[in-house]
Amino acid sequence: MGGVFLIGLTIIGYGTSAPELLVGLHAAAGSHPEIATANIVGSNILNTSCILGMGLCLSPTSCEKKLRYVDAPFMLFCSVWLLSGKYVEVGPLQGGILLGTLFLFTFGSYRFSKNNPKEQGLSGKKRWSTPVCVFLLLLSLILLIYGAELFLEGSVSMARFLGVSDVLIGLTLASIGTSLPELATTLAAAMRKQPLLAVGGIIGSNIYNTLGIVGTISLFYPLSFASISSVDFSVMLGLNLLFSGMLIFSPRLGRGLGAMLCSTYCLYLSFLWWSAV
Repeated sequence: MGGVFLIGLTIIGYGTSAPELLVGLHAAAGSHPEIATANIVGSNILNTSCILGMGLCLSPTSCEKKLRYVDAPFMLFCSVWLLSGKYVEVGPLQGGILLGTLFLFTFGSYRFSKNNPKEQGLSGKKRWSTPVCVFLLLLSLILLIYGAELFLEGSVSMARFLGVSDVLIGLTLASIGTSLPELATTLAAAMRKQPLLAVGGIIGSNIYNTLGIVGTISLFYPLSFASISSVDFSVMLGLNLLFSGMLIFSPRLGRGLGAMLCSTYCLYLSFLWWSAV
């Protein structure tokens, strides 16, 4: 296990989900809650299919026991819980429970990593000083907040121009746009031969999408996933079940699985647009 996977699970996984959080908050505040909920489901589908698949095609990996038997099943559990939002509105109480669960999971992962220091080191020299890193982080956050508002306005305008629903825009254009950080970090980690970092980022992002984003938004704006179809939920759950099942029966994630995941997303995307037309 160790620091590489922990960094992928927390810093990268949670950090790359910031666009989903900000777009979701803007959407819920701007009377477009369906974009917020569809974006969460669509991002989870994209992460576990196309982005994970592309990373595996570039660099197959073997996964540690904690990832196989704890983290991936917990991601699947979060996806199953998300299905309950189709029938029960998620309010401030549920939001607080979700955020508390996220904190406990993150703290548990940190403690496990600290007590099991068998780690791979992150290769490469330090590129910037701490003050420069802090400045870049703050600048990125400011640009991200401004960009999230522009991105939402563009998504809504696109939906009106194409005459499609907010749900379809959230499942496709919005989820692809807000998942670009996950794509960039996954491909960078794979090309630098740190595939475990990429897998950790995907799992962390999906967990944060459910617990962190739904939890934070629902503290201020109650959310309902009733507009998300059973097909979309089935695809999300099926992909997470496939991913978790593969890890349980085999620690090796190869290029064959990566190609299958990418193909699955292409078929799903084609189905969505064919249904809309």
